[in-house]
Amino acid sequence: MLPSLSLFKIITVGWQIFIQKPWRNFFLICLPYGFSLLVLNLIAARLPELGFTPQQILKAINTPEMTRVALASLVAAIINVFTSTLSQLLSFRIVDTYFLGKDLDLLSFVKSKYLGLLWVNALAYLIIIGGFILILPGIYFAYVFLFAGLNYLIKEEKGLASLRQSKYFMKTHGPESVFMAILVLFFLVLILLPLSFIPYVGQTLNLAPAMFWFYSSLYLLYFKGAKIEMLNKQKK
Repeated sequence: MLPSLSLFKIITVGWQIFIQKPWRNFFLICLPYGFSLLVLNLIAARLPELGFTPQQILKAINTPEMTRVALASLVAAIINVFTSTLSQLLSFRIVDTYFLGKDLDLLSFVKSKYLGLLWVNALAYLIIIGGFILILPGIYFAYVFLFAGLNYLIKEEKGLASLRQSKYFMKTHGPESVFMAILVLFFLVLILLPLSFIPYVGQTLNLAPAMFWFYSSLYLLYFKGAKIEMLNKQKK
C-alpha cells in the first residue's frame, strides 16, 4: 500500500507545477473563469431583483420575472458546463505536461479532447441535477462521478463508460480522495480569500488558482489509486 498523500505534499506539488511557468499558467487558469464571470455578471445585471423568502417565491411563481430568472439560470448552467470543461482541460494539460515532460501543445490537445470531455461532463451534470430534485441522489452522483473527466482524459473511456469507471474507482478510493481534495480546496480558498476583495477581478483571482490546485490534487489521488490497483493485481 502506498503512503497517503498529505495536504502539504499536494500543495507543494501544485506550487511546483504552477511556478514552472507562472505567467503562462496563471493566464491559462484564469481565462475560463474570467470569461464565465463576465458573462454571468452581464446576465445578472439584466435580471429583476427577487426576494427569496417563501412568501416572495410563491408570489413570483408564474410571473414574467420568474420566467426570466429561470431562463437566465439555465443559460448560466450551460455556460458553466462549457467553461468548466475548458478549465479542466487546461489544468489537466498543465499538470500532465509537468509530470510526463511533454510539450504543452495546448491548441491541438483542446481540439482533440474538448468535445469528448464536454460530453462526459454534460452527462454527469444532467444526472447530478436530476438527482438533486431529491437532494440525496444528487449528492451521491456528484460523489461517484468525481473522476469521470480524468477517466476520459487518461483512459479515453467515453460517455457512460467513463461515468461507470469513476463509480468503480470511488468504491475503493473515494473517501480518502474526496476528503483530501476538499481539504486542499478549502485551504486554498481561505489562503487566497484576500484576493477576492479586489474589484472586478477578485473572484477570478481567488477561485481560478484554487481550482487548479484542486484538479492537481485529483490528478495525484487518481494515480495513487491506479498504482495501488496495479500493485494489488501483481500480488494476485
